[in-house]
Amino acid sequence: MRRGSLSVPWNGAGIVGTGDSGEVERMSFKFLQLADPQFGMFADFSQLSPAERKEAFGRLREMGALPGADPEVPEGVTDLGPELLRFRAAIAEANRRRPAFVVVCGDLVHNIDQPAQWKALFDTAAGLDDGIPLHWIAGNHDLSLDAEEPTPDALSAYRDLIGSDYYTFSVEDTFFLALDSETLHRPNRVEGEAARQLEFVADALGSRPAREARHRVAFMHTPLFLRDPREVELTSASRENRYRLFTLFDDFGVKTVFSGHLHQNRVAQFGGVRQVASGAVGFPLQGESGYRVVELTDDAVVDTYHPFMLD
Repeated sequence: MRRGSLSVPWNGAGIVGTGDSGEVERMSFKFLQLADPQFGMFADFSQLSPAERKEAFGRLREMGALPGADPEVPEGVTDLGPELLRFRAAIAEANRRRPAFVVVCGDLVHNIDQPAQWKALFDTAAGLDDGIPLHWIAGNHDLSLDAEEPTPDALSAYRDLIGSDYYTFSVEDTFFLALDSETLHRPNRVEGEAARQLEFVADALGSRPAREARHRVAFMHTPLFLRDPREVELTSASRENRYRLFTLFDDFGVKTVFSGHLHQNRVAQFGGVRQVASGAVGFPLQGESGYRVVELTDDAVVDTYHPFMLD
């Protein structure tokens, strides 16, 4: 199992400073964002009847998560082969590109009670070069048997297996905030978790490392918003928690939020916050499976989605 450096700041080579010439070095580094490897989803959808698939896709369409045509589902999938192929390709790309770190934005597995799915995830992640830190984000499928409301037992199991579900880290002149969108979204069965996390966010963003950072970037699984954080929609938090979180982001200058959950690429801007929902490493609901490369410089955060080139 690869646990990753979950709460320990990591600083890569090339920290902003002065070189021999006395000139200030400009910040520039890249990281890879992955989302929704979701081991087991291909087989789950493949084994549904046509009527069951139509019903499932209809529910997604009602929630605004499937604006286009129904996705194609391969027939006869009974194992984790499709997810293994794609996650291995993502790890290979990371080893080739040598990013400052890799972050996986939730839905690591499809069924938390299936040990084979966790084993496939961690065995594949172990192929990432030791010099590249790996950060995990919790998704709805990782914190609940029904992929709906997080439960105390599932949350405790996640923390035992992987580590904290919310934390911070820094790379060069950028402050990163990794959040658990799910306990903010449906907090009913995990009493007190949302309040503790929001207090953590306020303290973290008010800290000296965050205040002095050139960029402040957040990661979560479910997007904070799709169009407008004031609307009732498929978002990462209840209305009250979403407002508090968005206000903190706006007040402290968190200008970019990377997420997953939708299994498709969606980008939205509201005020000074840009929300990037990335396509899935695993089963795509729209577009193609792939990964996102994010480059940070002194002046900008620039991201590009790359579909896998699979045989």
